[in-house]
Order: sequence, then C-alpha cells, then structure tokens
Amino acid sequence: MLEDMIEKAQAYGADQCEVFFEEGSTSAAKFEHSRLKSVESSQTHGVAIRLLADQKLGFGAASDLAKMRLVLQAAVDAAQHGEKLAISFPSSPPAANGRKLEDDEVRDLSPEDLAESARRVIKKLNEYDPAILVSGSISKGDLHIRIVNTAGFDSEYRKTVLSGGIWGQLVEGKNILFCYRESAATTASIDFEELAARVVADFEISRVNVDIEGGPKTVVFTPRAASALFDVLKLGVNGRNVEKATSPIRDKMGEKILSEKVTVVEDGLLEEAVGSAPFDDEGTIIEKKTVVDHGVLKSFAVDLRTAPKLSLPPTGNGFRVYAFLKQQTYEAPPSPHSTNWLLMPGGRRLEEIISDIENGVIVDVMAGLFTGNLLSGDFSANLMLAHKISKGKILGRIKEAMVSGNFYDIFRDNLLAVSRETERVPEGFATNVFPYLCAKEVMIST
Repeated sequence: MLEDMIEKAQAYGADQCEVFFEEGSTSAAKFEHSRLKSVESSQTHGVAIRLLADQKLGFGAASDLAKMRLVLQAAVDAAQHGEKLAISFPSSPPAANGRKLEDDEVRDLSPEDLAESARRVIKKLNEYDPAILVSGSISKGDLHIRIVNTAGFDSEYRKTVLSGGIWGQLVEGKNILFCYRESAATTASIDFEELAARVVADFEISRVNVDIEGGPKTVVFTPRAASALFDVLKLGVNGRNVEKATSPIRDKMGEKILSEKVTVVEDGLLEEAVGSAPFDDEGTIIEKKTVVDHGVLKSFAVDLRTAPKLSLPPTGNGFRVYAFLKQQTYEAPPSPHSTNWLLMPGGRRLEEIISDIENGVIVDVMAGLFTGNLLSGDFSANLMLAHKISKGKILGRIKEAMVSGNFYDIFRDNLLAVSRETERVPEGFATNVFPYLCAKEVMIST
C-alpha cells in the first residue's frame, strides 16, 4: 500500500514523496483514590504523506487508510502554497544496531497483569499510611513504524513500552502533601513496587514542614528537577529556534555556554530508553552525539527542513510530536526534537555534596516552570517538593516557596558540583539520565 502511494504521488507531479506509517496498541490500568478505576485497551493506526512538488512542501495525514487518495490529493494541493525548500529525503536504511527496543515479556502482559500491579502499588502505599490517596496508571504499548520514500528508503522498526506513574496525596490538617514517581522502559524491567517504595520514601522525608528565609541559597537540583531545567537548553539547541534567531545560543557554536563540569550527550540508541530508535521520523539514521562538551556547545538538533537553512547535516532529530504533550504522532509534520539526554556524572557522592552545605535547599519537583521566558533562559517555578538543608542535614519539607533565575547564568557561573549518582528520568517520548547538580546563589522566594 505504501509503495502504491509513492507511485500515485509521482503521477500527481511530486518530485519527492515520503509515506510514514504508524500503528500501535496500548493497555492501561488506571487507579484513583486508592481504587482500581478502569482497565482499558486501544489500537491506533495512521499514515502521513509529505511530498515536494516544484520544491514546495505539502503534508497530509489520516487514520482511515481507505481515504489515502484524498490525503494524497490534500498534500498535493497544500504543496501549491507550501514553503519552498531545498531538501532531499534519505536513501540509506540503518544497519541493525543491536539495541533492545522490543520485549515479548511486555507484549505478553495481560490487562489483568497490569491491574494486579496497580493493586500491589495501592497496597504498598496504604500499608505505609491508609490516609494516602493513591492515583496513577500502569500501561504497556506496542508501536510499529515504517517509512518509504522516493529515494529508495524502506525500513521499519517495532518498539514496546512499559510505563507507570504513581501519585500519592496526603492531607493532614491544613497540610497537603503530594508525592509522585514515574518510570518507563522498552523492556519489562520496571519494578512497580520498588517505584511505590520510592513514593513512600518521599512521604517519609516530607511530612515534617520547616520554615526557611527567602534569598540566594545553595541549591541541589535532583535528577528530575535538573532534567526539567535542561529543557531550556533543548529549546536553545532546537534547530527551529536557531533558524528563527530566537535562541540565545544561536551564534555560540564552539563557545563556552555552561560550566566545564557540564557534558551533555544525546544518545538516541540508549538501551531500554523509550526515546531510542534506529532512525528518526524522517528516516535519518540516529547516532550518538555530544551536545555540550565540558561547557562548550558542540551541536544543534536539526531536521531535514532546518539543516540546509543552517548549512548543517541532518542530525536525526526530525520527529512528529505533539509539542505540548511531548507525545509522538503521525498527525504532526516532523520538526526538531531531542531524544535521550545524558548529563555526564561527576566525581562526588551526593552525601558529600549535601554535607558541605551550611544553609540550602534540595529542589525536587517544580510546577509552572514553563510560565517563564524559557527561550531566554529565565525561569520561575513553584516548589511542589523541596527540602531544607541546614549544617549538612536534611531537616524537612519547605512549603509555599519558589525558585527562579537564569538557566545559563546558574549552570555557567554558579555550578559547584555534579554528583556521581544518576537516575533515569522519563520525559515525554524520551528518557534522560541525569545526576544531582549543586549550584550557589540560586534565588528562593517565600
């Protein structure tokens, strides 16, 4: 069928054509207020067509495969008014890279298996404290991607995903405490009871509230807080923002933009990571690359469209994504997006870093981060889960406080230490691996 669409596109006058096919299935056990709410299964499939006619780009997509002729006609019509581009679709399919993207153990999980995992999670938290209201979901997915184009590219891959998020809410008088953990992998490697135990540990350290004075503090950003903040850098290296000249680091290639303690590697082939794939959603082969090397900017994330505009080769970052939800979908045309980011660990243990802090804060979960001007690096967020450090000891949870600053200033000039310990942090369709980051003079407002 995909080959037929290629032939029809050429008959309609397309110089180049690409057909993207996606099908998938998901099952999820959802729980709410410490009760299993539902077990649901769904299937999706769809096809998207991109073509170039007289170097003008047209795009169309549909979930009804019987309407593909109409989608093709829509893409041809769109090309008449489309952007004029000098791009070429890739011709070389990737060699097998040996990465484990699918797991039959995930495929074999039944809806009842997912429901039983949900029940055990609820039990784990309620054994700790029956007053905790437990919500979340545990799900599995199976994805099939195939791309065919007029340059001779014809390749496909399959991926399984097991994921889960656990949210706990505890109300004690006027104190409302909210803790959560999430995990995702392409294999059946997730221990959901262990994930629930981490939520319990968050509750245990956070039930005592402590006061703190506002002002510049030494702050330890946990891996999930650091991962969230480094979305600022993802925006900075995004080829579309570089092309539009809205990125503050657009002219900084080869220059120092962060501390020499910071090395960021993008690994779209990371084992078991949900963002891994042999090629991006345009067929460009994905390879491991350095984004920042000891503080020096080394690469941007570009797709087939932005690469020639910036006189760069495509980097394997062309993905079809709902930008706000960070979820892949055939319905969106490709645009630059980063995959799995790894911030290289340092040499100090977290315990040592904390023991040196006289008066500081551990920032773990932030809310409202995207209300700041993240393109410029400025951020401001409410602290949903943060803890006070005094004389090298963690005392308890800080309530009603905010953290703010400029990403580039903090992680260029004020970074004190990078921990030896790292954690995997799910982020939309990717998996980041981050250490703890300690920085001085970070503004905390109360």
